[in-house]
Parts: sequence; structure tokens; C-alpha cells
Amino acid sequence: MKKSSFSALAFVLLFANGCSFKSDAVEFAEPKSIYIGEKAYAKAYFERVSDDRSDKKSIGVIKDRDGAKQSIVLASQNMSEWMDAAFEKEMRAAGFAPVSKEGDADYSYSFSLTKLNAQYAKHELTGKNLRLEMDIVVKVKSKTGLITKTYRYDEQKWVKPLFDNEGVKKELEPFMAQSIAATVKSLVDLSKTRQP
Repeated sequence: MKKSSFSALAFVLLFANGCSFKSDAVEFAEPKSIYIGEKAYAKAYFERVSDDRSDKKSIGVIKDRDGAKQSIVLASQNMSEWMDAAFEKEMRAAGFAPVSKEGDADYSYSFSLTKLNAQYAKHELTGKNLRLEMDIVVKVKSKTGLITKTYRYDEQKWVKPLFDNEGVKKELEPFMAQSIAATVKSLVDLSKTRQP
């Protein structure tokens, strides 16, 4: 009897540990271009991407059955640098030719990451259990003026159960790439209207 009680307890502990998220920080792969669309054919000066989030390491939260924060998903790398590389690749793919002096550019771009968050409700087995959010502010300067554009991306969906932070990362990474490509597509459209 004692042996079966011990086996049952060991199974419960193993199951509980298998379902809990570990606090290992995740690392995103080097960004690749996915841009498809018209080309800008403009000379561009790129300022480094700034990460203006209050918590620069946090990229997500895991919620428990009651909707309370159970754990935080952290990034092991500098997200400003990752975004910098991602934007530069997408801008080049979209036909923006980088120049080293702002005075030589048709447009000057500065990018700011203001929100990046994945919320996973691990006990939600039906409906939408994952929400992905990303906000980017872009300042576009030309010889005729300056405009600021805010891009907000918000996706809610159901995903199969995720068992660790790596699972959250695999959902967030393509969302980030698509959001950056969509931002660049908008900047191409803006360049065609000759604004600002």
C-alpha cells in the first residue's frame, strides 16, 4: 500500500512540474527578411531602434487559472539590437538604400519599441488562450517636415498547450517579424506619397 501511495505521489509531482513554466530566458533567432511588396527606391538614414518599454527584458506573462500572473517570460538578448537588425533587413528588402549621413537621405527614420507582450492563459482549453501585442512608434523626417506614426499590432488566437517559455517564443517570433514587415510596407506607401 505504501509503495502504490508513493508511486501516485511521484506521478502527481512529475505531472505538476511538467506543467509549470521554467524561468529560462529565451533567445530569438537572427532576424530574416520576409518583406513582399512594392519597393521604395529612396535613400534612407536609419537611427538605432530604441526600446522604450519600462521592463526591457520581459516579453510575456503566463496566467494561471484565475487570470493572475504566474510567471514572466524573459528575453536573454537586447531587444533593441534585435529590432535594429530586423528593421534594417526589412528596409533594405523594401528598397530603402541606407546612407551614412542624414543630410544625404530622402528620409530619416527612427524607431521605438513601446510594447512587446505575449499573454498565455495555460488553463484556457477553449477559445483564445494567447494574446500577442506589439507597438512601434516611427518618426519620419524629410526635407519638408517630420511626422510620427504609431503602429499597434494585436493578435488573439487559440494555440495548442504550451509547456515552456520556448513555446511562447515560437508564437511570438513570427508575430514580431510580420509586424515589422507590415510597418515597413506602410513606410513604403508613405514614401510614395512624398510625405512628410
